Amino acid sequence: PVARSITRIVVDLERAGDECKKLARTGMRLHVAASAEPLEGVAAHLQHMADTAAAMLGDALRDLDEAKIERAESVVAQDRELGREFSRTLRLLLTRVIEAVPRVDAIVDTVFAAKSLERIGDHAKNMAEQVSSHSDREPARTYVGSLSVVSSLHPRR
Repeated sequence: PVARSITRIVVDLERAGDECKKLARTGMRLHVAASAEPLEGVAAHLQHMADTAAAMLGDALRDLDEAKIERAESVVAQDRELGREFSRTLRLLLTRVIEAVPRVDAIVDTVFAAKSLERIGDHAKNMAEQVSSHSDREPARTYVGSLSVVSSLHPRR
């Protein structure tokens, strides 16, 4: 069961990395097109989503390393907030489309960026749930070696 959980965590990490790559490509497209206008009004929401997703991912990695079920449960709660923030951002962007903003393509790119952030949070939540399912066992480092290098990418809270 532990090996299966570790495999699932690795898959979630890879998928989160894929979402990061999508975000980078979207950011480059938006930058090249100099289309910041659709981001007006949603930039703060996107920043909050990015901060939350990064914190969730860092916490999930530390949870795995330290087998901390309490923090794993916090990651699951943060995922619900990230979903609500995605919904708010989507509503704001759809309002921009209704207002006939000329750069609908940039709005669509921004929607995909927000969705990628939400998916990163989903993957972090999945990882935390795997940690929770093994909470009565030894820390995961017993099984996969120390992840302290990886989990130190996001500072402790």
